[in-house]
Amino acid sequence: SPTDTEFVADTQVHLRKLDASMLALADKVAKDRAKFLLATAYALEVAPTVTTEELVAHSSDIAARVGAPYADLQPRIDALESVEGEPATLSPCEGHWSVAGNRYAAYALYDYFQEHVELITR
Repeated sequence: SPTDTEFVADTQVHLRKLDASMLALADKVAKDRAKFLLATAYALEVAPTVTTEELVAHSSDIAARVGAPYADLQPRIDALESVEGEPATLSPCEGHWSVAGNRYAAYALYDYFQEHVELITR
């Protein structure tokens, strides 16, 4: 099992990769004169290197740095999973969405845009 030092190093690498990809994407969106929304859904993992809370806080910070809104879709996905009874992921703690998980994500995004119409208007 990894040491605390290795865990912290893995976490920092993970967050740097997240930063780089999101900042590059935000830059491309700005160049295209489009709107950028950072929306995440962090499912539980078997051996996470970063907690869900850390990922949500970090993602929110990235969105703020690029002047974009942020949406954490996981609470809505969890609620839909609970009501409908179909698992959102292919296997527990694996992270890849099932057909139902993709549907839940679409519903969660739809709900978000219904509450933030300004993001879908010109």
